[in-house]
Amino acid sequence: MHARELVPVRGPVEGARLRYARAAALLETHPNGLSVPQAVAILRDRYDLAVGAERPVSANTVVSTDTLQSVVIRTRPDGDHELWIAEPHADGYTPAPLAPYFMLRFRDGFHAG
Repeated sequence: MHARELVPVRGPVEGARLRYARAAALLETHPNGLSVPQAVAILRDRYDLAVGAERPVSANTVVSTDTLQSVVIRTRPDGDHELWIAEPHADGYTPAPLAPYFMLRFRDGFHAG
């Protein structure tokens, strides 16, 4: 499918590649896994590989201006997995990774308050 994709402009494709490369590099700095705050910090990263500096707003940074939702899933050997969800519209923050996160436990299912 990739060979037949329509790419109308190169900018969004390059931005996605730069975001992925930056996130992958940040993940490599945590070979033993991430805590929830460390994962959220990666989602909030503002370093733009295209210019080699942090930027307040850029389509090339992990924290992209058009991020609608942001989640962190924490798995545990005991099966008590957690879903951390950004709440971007409750306080007006956008992109979503900049908002506060709240936690739901998988074991509670959809019945959690």
